[in-house]
Amino acid sequence: MPDVPTIRLVVVDDHPLFVRGLELLLPATTDKRVEVVGSTGDAPAAASLVSRCHPDLALVDLHMPPPGGV
Repeated sequence: MPDVPTIRLVVVDDHPLFVRGLELLLPATTDKRVEVVGSTGDAPAAASLVSRCHPDLALVDLHMPPPGGV
């Protein structure tokens, strides 16, 4: 199989157990094609995290405490 690029992912969610589960589960179930490069439980810090980590994708909980995930 040709080299499949890794998807760099940041997770923004206020549930640490859920975030940790994704950090462990995604690489294991995708043959390491998904790499969680950063996470935060603080919505206002999400923009800074994205600019630092340069992810391909951000997975954001929309139902976070104010100001929310939107």
